[in-house]
Amino acid sequence: MISKEKIFNLFDDSRVVDVHEDFMDSPYAKIGMFNKIIINNTVFLQKLKFFFNKNKKEYNEENVNSYASFVTFNRAFFYINQVDINNNMHIDALTCYDSEQLIYNLGQSILYFEANEEYEKCAHLFKIKNFLEEFEKSLDSIRDSI
Repeated sequence: MISKEKIFNLFDDSRVVDVHEDFMDSPYAKIGMFNKIIINNTVFLQKLKFFFNKNKKEYNEENVNSYASFVTFNRAFFYINQVDINNNMHIDALTCYDSEQLIYNLGQSILYFEANEEYEKCAHLFKIKNFLEEFEKSLDSIRDSI
């Protein structure tokens, strides 16, 4: 009978890999988290309002919307800020996602930060958005020529 201990002893286990940590360091995860956070903004807002209603707390709906947007867009920016369009691996990650959805989410983020006069963040987001739009145009051009 085959012993699983003997089989596993054949492999060098000196390097333990934390798959979650390794994946979260990748640009694929960072872009995915950015998208997920922006898309789930309405869910977050609903849960926040539910929390206040459940605890019978009075709240200003405009303030709650403002707080939810602050948390959403700043947390999403934390991830997308780590994406570098001059890095080939990051470019590959950007082009693997649904460009239309990603461009929309970037546009929403730009509008939020523009309204709050955080222009450095807008510039970073705009570079990524512009890159994706140009990439989509070049794909369309290739498709048209085939």
